[in-house]
Amino acid sequence: MLCFSYGSNMSQRRLKARVPSARFIAVAELPAHRLRFHKSAGGGSAKCNA
Repeated sequence: MLCFSYGSNMSQRRLKARVPSARFIAVAELPAHRLRFHKSAGGGSAKCNA
């Protein structure tokens, strides 16, 4: 499975701690998309989608 990440999810160390089998593939861009932080979550954090 490929994962397109932003923020702290881009930390390979943190991702490996959560998913030991994860491995870096490439740096990429997502043209013609934007991140929208319009979802609320518990604990005061924000969620987004592209």
